[in-house]
Amino acid sequence: MRPNYRLSETFVVRVAGLPVTAVDGLRCETTWQAVQEILAVRRHLAAEGRALADDLYSVIALAGSGGVRRPRLVSLRRAFFNRRRPNRVIWSDRDLLGLPRTLLARAEEWTRLWDRHRDLLDGLDGLLAADLRDVRGSLRAHASQDAFRHGLVQGNPALAVELGRWLRSPREPLDRKTELRLTRYLTRAAVKTSPYATFTLSGLGHWTGHGPAVRVAGPPAWRSAVEPNAWLVRKLAHHLLTDPGRAGHVRVRVNPSTTRDGERLWFVGERIAGAYARGPVLQCLAFDGTLAELYALLGRHGDAGTVRDYIAGLLRLGLLELLPPFADQSPDHLGELLRWAELPADAQPLADTQPPADAPPPPVVQTLRQLHTDLAAYPETRCAERRAELREHIAAGFAAALPGQELPERNLFHENAVLTQQVLRCVPEHWQGALDDLDRVRRLLPVFQHDTLVKLVAAHAFAEHFGPGARVPLVRFYRELTDEPAAALAELRTVLFPAPDTRHAPTDSAIPAVRELAALRARTLDALRTAAPGPDGTAQIAPELLPCGPPPADSVAFYVQRTDTAPHGPVSLVLNGVGAGYGQAANRVRRMLARVGAPAPGPRHRRDGVLLAESGGIHGSNLNLRPAAVPMELDCPGAVSDRKPEELIPLRELVVSYDQGSRSLRLSHGPDGPRVRPLHLGTMAGPLLPPLLRLLVQTFGETPNPAAATWTIFAGLPAEPPREVVARPRLAIGRVTVARASWCVRADGVPVRHPGETDAGYLVRLAAWFADNEIPTRCFVRMLGGPDPVAGRDPKPMYLDLAAWNLVALFERQLKDPGHLVVFHELLPAPEAAPRFPDAGRRVTEYVVELSAPEVRHDG
Repeated sequence: MRPNYRLSETFVVRVAGLPVTAVDGLRCETTWQAVQEILAVRRHLAAEGRALADDLYSVIALAGSGGVRRPRLVSLRRAFFNRRRPNRVIWSDRDLLGLPRTLLARAEEWTRLWDRHRDLLDGLDGLLAADLRDVRGSLRAHASQDAFRHGLVQGNPALAVELGRWLRSPREPLDRKTELRLTRYLTRAAVKTSPYATFTLSGLGHWTGHGPAVRVAGPPAWRSAVEPNAWLVRKLAHHLLTDPGRAGHVRVRVNPSTTRDGERLWFVGERIAGAYARGPVLQCLAFDGTLAELYALLGRHGDAGTVRDYIAGLLRLGLLELLPPFADQSPDHLGELLRWAELPADAQPLADTQPPADAPPPPVVQTLRQLHTDLAAYPETRCAERRAELREHIAAGFAAALPGQELPERNLFHENAVLTQQVLRCVPEHWQGALDDLDRVRRLLPVFQHDTLVKLVAAHAFAEHFGPGARVPLVRFYRELTDEPAAALAELRTVLFPAPDTRHAPTDSAIPAVRELAALRARTLDALRTAAPGPDGTAQIAPELLPCGPPPADSVAFYVQRTDTAPHGPVSLVLNGVGAGYGQAANRVRRMLARVGAPAPGPRHRRDGVLLAESGGIHGSNLNLRPAAVPMELDCPGAVSDRKPEELIPLRELVVSYDQGSRSLRLSHGPDGPRVRPLHLGTMAGPLLPPLLRLLVQTFGETPNPAAATWTIFAGLPAEPPREVVARPRLAIGRVTVARASWCVRADGVPVRHPGETDAGYLVRLAAWFADNEIPTRCFVRMLGGPDPVAGRDPKPMYLDLAAWNLVALFERQLKDPGHLVVFHELLPAPEAAPRFPDAGRRVTEYVVELSAPEVRHDG
């Protein structure tokens, strides 16, 4: 049967920067074998001790009440029952106890094992110390790899310097804090696809028509793609734009959200603001030119100083904007800014002073030149020390150019490792069943998406406040929502812009549709969480048991890993997360490939009957840099586009109305124009977007991410952190695991170190607790803080292997707050099941697979 979805032609491949074997060297194998033997002996001593104590009842009964034999037998029985070594005096005279031969032999074996247990415990600290010396050697070997050091410069520059110092002086001891920090980064680079720089290699893969389910096409050859911090480049640009001597080169525009309402103009900058539409303001509305030309236009309204102060006021207010000399999505912000900065300054009468013709360039221009040269050479730099020095050099340049400006501790520039060749190819035939199940997940997600709730509340609030037949400019809708909203809009403001200490309870909403959504969520969760696990421990959810929900997002990206290893068998997947489709993840990779000279053009996505429009602004984050993905772009305040005018939709031209047929809001280009679907296709987190853009995307667009992390929705979390371990089975929809098996407990339910307890002693006790609660000794751990862990950000999981003492030490440090919730997740897939790459070993690999509705077409 033909699937009812469209599969993107490409998928994103995310490959761990180090092989999984890197974590093997962190294991204290000799110590761990001894711990396992201690636990096995301890279990045997407990079971056999109880059995011996039971068997001694009859011996004691026959001993009579006189003499010393009976008290000695009673003492012996208590020792066996309580796992204590028998009294040495009594045991030395055991032949006088009259024990049956078989029972005596068992008792002697029990005592021998007790002595073995004691010897193992006594020698464990020495074993651990010896193992840790070997671990440091392995840590040095893997941490010295160029790929790891390359990534560490970006992830933690200070630690990269410490690592370099240690590598240059191998005889110098490595302090414990540094050792643990290096262990944390090394583990992150080997067992998960971390976002840190070269700790993860990102590339594109393609679907092919034949062969194994996943075919490794070659080694993971990568190059470093470098970009300056876009926020800092904007700061440098603003410094130059406000130089009076450059007014002839600075373009000015009217805020694209400016909407007229009678005698008032309303527009959105950092906040909603207004101005009267009269006098010089009206002249500004029709203006399109340079700052110098605007000075000349308004010159008749006062002297030069007065005009300059007046325009500066309109700029501060947000009605006017100075345009930097590069578009937000420019392939070379720094180069374009440098070329513009090197233009000769104007001989403007408004400039207070004019530099001499032979004067050296100002510090900002000098910084731009040096920064452009350094970053151009940086990808070819293979020495971690040189990278660290370069970062310090760039920091010094920024400090000189922007005195007083607080600079970020890291990320003065951004670096990503991109795979310049296809390393994986996949066959859809083997993936078909899993893809069908992913599409079932796509259809299930709207039940849990926060913007489903937003859309319901927005439609009800709009119809009640403005009337069902109203057509309202977007800016007016936003203004009335944010500026002390009326009662009808209050709930919408709460769900769109929630305060940190407040939560919206859908079950208590005054809106019937919202209460119906809450009931649907409850029924769906009941179907998900009451399924019984099968023989393999997996609870399978039959798709037909899941309730039908609101229409799904048209395009969704799934972040998955493969859990099977059969070359030609049907693929099984585990879901790590979801994100926006329309090529969002792939286009970020395409941007990086273009920077290293390996362009990979992508398609434009179209939807019949709907104008797909993305926000082209970067909003201060390099994560929003990518090629265009849809035909139109929203012309937003503060953003500069390089698109053709006919591809731009200024916010002032957007109109909101109520569609009575679907009981939903409609956003159109003009009062009677086509429907517009706003999209956020950068990879920055949606809650960090400007408020007006969040309103647009959540109310009229698509945000496929659910209200909480997918694992918390599907697996569920206890209402209160439990003091005893609560286990949840693995949960699957067909061939897709949507929640790994997990174990939850309050942090104070996990063993902590006793005063004076040694490392080895604590390890044994912790390992026994893991065994008693059937928690895997290799797992991922999350620490969720606060009274409501679901409401906070989803913390990144930490890899834990009880055989690796450094990882145990890192875990122990996370147990400081007794009220936090600790969640252990099974290791699925196992690292040793990762694809093997030529000359690179097995690497943990994640796929970003995109499914879209059939109505979404891919052009180009």
